[in-house]
Amino acid sequence: MCRLLSGFLAAALLLACEPQPPEGTGGALVEESFGANGESCGRGVAVAMIDPESYASVNVALVGLDGSTLSGSFISSASAPSALNAALSGDVVFPSSRMKDDIILIDRLVVSVLTFVDVRTAEVRSQVSVRTGFESNPQDYVELDDGTALVSRLEKNRSPGEESYDQGDDLVRIDAPRSTILGRVDLSEYVSESTERARPSTMVRTDEHVFVSLTRHSSDFQEAGEAALLVLDAQDGGVEDIFPVPGLKNCGGLALSPDQSSLAASCGGLVSNANGASPEASGVVVFEIGETPSGDVMLGETSRFWADELAYGPFASGISFATDDFLWVKTYGALEGADAGRPDRVLSLSLGDGEHEVLLESSEGAFTLGDVLCIAPCGICMVADAGRGVIHRYSLAGNHIAEPTSHRIQEDIGLPPLLLGWF
Repeated sequence: MCRLLSGFLAAALLLACEPQPPEGTGGALVEESFGANGESCGRGVAVAMIDPESYASVNVALVGLDGSTLSGSFISSASAPSALNAALSGDVVFPSSRMKDDIILIDRLVVSVLTFVDVRTAEVRSQVSVRTGFESNPQDYVELDDGTALVSRLEKNRSPGEESYDQGDDLVRIDAPRSTILGRVDLSEYVSESTERARPSTMVRTDEHVFVSLTRHSSDFQEAGEAALLVLDAQDGGVEDIFPVPGLKNCGGLALSPDQSSLAASCGGLVSNANGASPEASGVVVFEIGETPSGDVMLGETSRFWADELAYGPFASGISFATDDFLWVKTYGALEGADAGRPDRVLSLSLGDGEHEVLLESSEGAFTLGDVLCIAPCGICMVADAGRGVIHRYSLAGNHIAEPTSHRIQEDIGLPPLLLGWF
């Protein structure tokens, strides 16, 4: 029998007892949608269906903004080897930012490859390895104005010098169409004194800036320095500034408000405190994005929610703005310890009065609620629920949240929905 993995970092490749994804169902020809103010809502949502007990294989489905299935098996770890230079593992995530013509799969620790798949045809356009001689564990992908893109690499190479760009614990700049690494952003001066690692994770961008979360974990992830937010130029990826996140650790989740005036960070705290209902150094903090008189970027804290005050357990990295004034965020349940049996929860946090509302709880214990994704221009939020095997779709009208509808993706697959990406 498969053993459920505990903690934040479950990424084991347990191949036994894993349902196999089906044959491919191709791409999706779907038009872009727009909100009442003419803002783009995108075309749909990519869903990574992964068994949260094993992380052994993945099936990627595409669903419409109404929750209907567009392609039940767009690409999977069972896809023909001829289409992939590096086969997909089960440890796959999507970029935090919206994807457009391609669905981008970030294959993390063991494989360390990005795969670009045409939305319309399901054909693999390119693959970019950021492994460079070690398991670099890529976390996120964001495009720059100069046509290149940045990839955050969480791991550090203990024996660098054998290949180009093989240091790790950095951002690498890539040319995706040419499957080429062009350079790297060295983060060695932004490490924590206590852990000597920067650990870049999630990246989001405005029209002018890219914000990168630095979790500053130790090599074994048991310790972490104070989290920080690195700011880069969205044109060419040059480093502009760094801002500490006082009192909080492991800020792996970032989200931008729809009007791009606010940046929110979700911080899980230390793994050793994950089983407690009131963990230290875990919270959600919101910053106003502004400028100094000299024109430099400035982050000013406007709101903070402490996990130890809510007593729902640590905040997860999944966080999204439903509106400019409301955040949706997930908290982790617990499998062990005094709070064993605590469910995962999805919360709505009001930035105006500091109130919160529990919107959803997991049905199958901890670590079964997946990603939270809000598409603010169209008043839509979606939550992946591996325990129930569905995607919950919420409609928002101002501050009112309608009763959700639940959508099952091609029931014969056997893999539950866990991760979401917007395209």
